Amino acid sequence: MFDRQTYLFKYDILPLSDANHMRLELVWPPGQGILWSGGTTLDSVELMIDAGPGLIGLSAIDLQWEMPPGFIDAVLASASDVTPTPLPRTPFLTPTPTATVLPPRAVLFGQPAGRLDWDGPDSRVWSSDFSHCSNGQIIADFGVPGSIAVDPDQGFWAIGILQPAADWHWTGYSHGDWQIWQGDDPEVVYLMHMARPRIAFAYRSMPCA
Repeated sequence: MFDRQTYLFKYDILPLSDANHMRLELVWPPGQGILWSGGTTLDSVELMIDAGPGLIGLSAIDLQWEMPPGFIDAVLASASDVTPTPLPRTPFLTPTPTATVLPPRAVLFGQPAGRLDWDGPDSRVWSSDFSHCSNGQIIADFGVPGSIAVDPDQGFWAIGILQPAADWHWTGYSHGDWQIWQGDDPEVVYLMHMARPRIAFAYRSMPCA
């Protein structure tokens, strides 16, 4: 439906109406997505759809375009309740948090300037204060890293705070009382402090212009 002349213009459909918008993520098998810099591929793309003005936005590169006729009906017709088969993964031991009363500033991460290597099964994971495409407010409030990298292939940017889900697992990487967790989505990792197990800082892998 997108194989036609498309006119791109500045992304300005936010804030979206709760009644008229949806988020659509296109996912390809690893290595089969859109060709990206350095010979890599972009294997997932997130689109914001606003049925009110009939626009589709790609916020990662600040563009939007008009929705093809019949697009919403085609998307809804193809939807189903089928849950994707989870990818096999190596089980990690989930640590039991110790209930400890700490002063508020004790849970600040305190990311230093530059690179911080994480302890874990190998030396691939490190964090940085570089935060070009991250949520600057949570970095300022909690001192968490601006980005987490799995050297040299994949990087994650801080995007928000949420409650942990029951199906997350510990990846084995830690820095003091801080640990990196992950769910079924390989594009998202979560930073958690073991004294505060009810909140997590989410980091998403995405293009950063």
